[in-house]
Amino acid sequence: MELLEVHTDYLGRANREKTKITEDNYPKLWILTPTASSKILENIGAKTDGDNWGEGVYLLAQFLRTGLVVIHQLPETLDTLKCFVFVIFFA
Repeated sequence: MELLEVHTDYLGRANREKTKITEDNYPKLWILTPTASSKILENIGAKTDGDNWGEGVYLLAQFLRTGLVVIHQLPETLDTLKCFVFVIFFA
């Protein structure tokens, strides 16, 4: 539901500013989860995109415009440290 509200706001702003909307700049929903089993990922149709995203990042069907970040699968680097801290404090 939140993504629909974001889309509505985005379309309204584009109309007010008279800007063109393209697939590339349309907003996406990103879901952060501490864990996800391979069975769950398979059942929701999550696919990896190794060319554009690293380990632990999955994309759902293109028309859903949704990505899934499985935090325990992320590589342990300084770039992903914030995600690990998020899990420790909010899980």
